[in-house]
Amino acid sequence: MTPVHQACVEFAISLLDQKVLRTEYDCALTCAMAALGVQSDGRWKATDTYSPVLSEVVKIARFMVVHKATEIATERYDHSRHTFLFILDVARIRLTLEKFKSLDRRRHDAPDDRVGCPEMVERLMNRFMIRGTNGPMQRILDMRGRCMQYNKKRTTEGRIDWVGDRVLYKDLGFDMGQLRGMVRDLIRQTRRILIEDLLLLPQTAAVVIGFTELREL
Repeated sequence: MTPVHQACVEFAISLLDQKVLRTEYDCALTCAMAALGVQSDGRWKATDTYSPVLSEVVKIARFMVVHKATEIATERYDHSRHTFLFILDVARIRLTLEKFKSLDRRRHDAPDDRVGCPEMVERLMNRFMIRGTNGPMQRILDMRGRCMQYNKKRTTEGRIDWVGDRVLYKDLGFDMGQLRGMVRDLIRQTRRILIEDLLLLPQTAAVVIGFTELREL
């Protein structure tokens, strides 16, 4: 990862780690999510188009948390390893261990250098990625939940249209000939998997399936 990419990750983590002091819009990420909810014509996006945006932000944020946790755990492991090698070189293992023990007793709230990646992911998740953390992610999760509940209660506008024998779905379009070709290719691939991968027979083998004799178990 380049220094620019690393700086972007650190900036994103700092945005997620902000806390609400007065209003929710004190957090820059909350303002950015509000801007993403506005269409080009100035109106608010519908819940069925805005909820995927929220889900994408949540998923990317989780990837960043895993990356940050891996980085922290790796740095602590390398630091502990180099420290241990240095202790071996100066032949003061016992004295150093006693010093660390006394330091841990005085600073029992200090982070543990032996924490691995899963534990670090859990710490970061509990810090700013779940509800109850008083941060921007809490608002994003709440908004996504409300959007999903609203989508379940209403009928979504149809997206399929017909022009002659051509079917249109969003930006895609195909006619009945293309649909039949797709079904033929699907049958051909299914037959190949059944004969070669499941029955371990050559593809040219004649296989007769008695569908009338099949029984549901």
